[in-house]
Formats: sequence, structure tokens, C-alpha cells
Amino acid sequence: MRDAAPSAPRTISAAYVLWIVVVVLGVVGAVLLMLFGGPARVSTSGGALANPRGADIAGGVFAIVVALVQLAVVRSMRDGRRWARTVLLVLTILQVLGGVSGASGGGVLEWASVICALIASLLMLVPSSTAFFERHTR
Repeated sequence: MRDAAPSAPRTISAAYVLWIVVVVLGVVGAVLLMLFGGPARVSTSGGALANPRGADIAGGVFAIVVALVQLAVVRSMRDGRRWARTVLLVLTILQVLGGVSGASGGGVLEWASVICALIASLLMLVPSSTAFFERHTR
């Protein structure tokens, strides 16, 4: 008989919820990108919303695929997989660098996503969360 998986501490549960928010914000941002185009597209058209180009649609589809992969990784993190925590930490670093550099447009959705990812990452690193990941590997 297999032992039951250790229950996740509140910090992991809170991180999981925040990661779900990050994924949802990513999907919403992708849909908006596909519908209305990116920030540069809006500003070059004098503030009017132009028809999205193929690059906007491709970028939106790519962002949705990334969000779905991220969702799978988040679920693995909730189950105590240390590799998933590492992947999410790397994604957070990339997201922060993208937000700070302005490469992703730096809109409200982007900054909300960055803040949620940072808080979720910190919650995954507190001692109770680390103990959870350690217990799961045994």
C-alpha cells in the first residue's frame, strides 16, 4: 500500500492560488493581444485599435500554450515536486526581467502577474514550504 502524500501547508496552497492567477492573467493578456494587438500597435495607430496582425495572433497563441504548460507545472508544484518549484522560480526570474526591461509592454496585467509570481515564489521558499518539498522526496 502506498503512503498518502503529505498535506500541503497553507503557504503552498496560497502559492498555488497565486500561480493560478498568474496563468489566468497570462491567458487574458494573450486574448487581448490577439483581439487588439500589442502596445506598439495601439500607439502607432494614433490610439485607435487596429486589426491584429499575424504576429499578434501568433504571440497570443504562444502565450496561451505557455500558460497551459505553466498550469501543468503549477499542479506538479502543488503535489510537492521540487523540479516544478525550480521551473516556476526560473519563470518568475524571466518574467521579472521581462517586466523591468519593458519587453512585454509593462501594462497593468503584466505588473499584476509579476507581483503575483513574486509573492508565490517567496511563499514556495519559506521554511514550511521547503519542508513540504523535502517530505515529498522521501
